[in-house]
Amino acid sequence: MKQKTHAVDVLVILVLFVLFTATAVATVLIGIKIYGYSVNSMEDNYESRTMSSYLYEKIRQNDVDGAIGVAYFSEEMPAITLEEVYEDTSYVTYLYVYDGYLRELTLSEAEGGQEFNPNAGQRIIEANSLNIAPVEEKLLKVTYETSDGEKDSIYLTTHCESGGAYEY
Repeated sequence: MKQKTHAVDVLVILVLFVLFTATAVATVLIGIKIYGYSVNSMEDNYESRTMSSYLYEKIRQNDVDGAIGVAYFSEEMPAITLEEVYEDTSYVTYLYVYDGYLRELTLSEAEGGQEFNPNAGQRIIEANSLNIAPVEEKLLKVTYETSDGEKDSIYLTTHCESGGAYEY
């Protein structure tokens, strides 16, 4: 009789061990799936968040009357222009997408006579396209496509006190 009870005890312990192991493995697999989803989601949003944050910050840094404009080098290559004067020299910074990257290029007034070379701009972040559309005075709609094909739109506005900031 003792041996039958002992066999049942071992069987119950074995079943509990298998259930515990299966539950532990299921919990780990669910955790791996959730972690993978979180990493993919963060990677998908990284380019979009970085690009919009970069553009917002550049507009804020140059938020003075008449400093922010739009230039069109071609239909496929519009650029946000940021003008500033430093030590009696005028500088224009261009933000545009070329060859798979959002780029930034600063030219001085003296260099302005040279032909614009889009490949000369500093690579900022991977991007497929950038479209800029004036909505109203002091408001631009910027639509861009990240390297993974995700499209997003942001509105960039200025808060300078006098006059319109955008020159068309």
